[in-house]
Amino acid sequence: MTEQELIELCSLGESTTVQYKLEFTTQKQIAEELVAFANTRGGIIVFGAEDKTGKMVGLTYEQVQYTSRELGNTANEQVRPVIYIETETVKHEGMAYVVAYVKNGIYKPICCAANYVGFKLKLPMCVDFLHFQHNINLTAQSYT
Repeated sequence: MTEQELIELCSLGESTTVQYKLEFTTQKQIAEELVAFANTRGGIIVFGAEDKTGKMVGLTYEQVQYTSRELGNTANEQVRPVIYIETETVKHEGMAYVVAYVKNGIYKPICCAANYVGFKLKLPMCVDFLHFQHNINLTAQSYT
């Protein structure tokens, strides 16, 4: 994303595919955003822009490093099945912004770790149901 594209994106307001975050809050809260995007058409989260308004504030170098690291950890540890996100840092007027791209999920529904049940392998109920449903479909096909 270019600097000009970032400016335009922040001027258009939040939508079903764009969210603004002033900073990385908690893994749980960000996981909910990632899951929402992955279960729909995908989306973009801009870190360094005020929530709702899109006012560009920016992040420090330390905040950029923390946000990038925590985004990867969140996608890996707090979302099932695991989703892969892409991030990039864009500069504007000496400040940095982390832009996270969340793709439309392949294996839906995608869940937050908080919605899991305590199976021995800690599989989320939603994924376990998909595997069950897939096995039923295979069994049904073998009888036709």
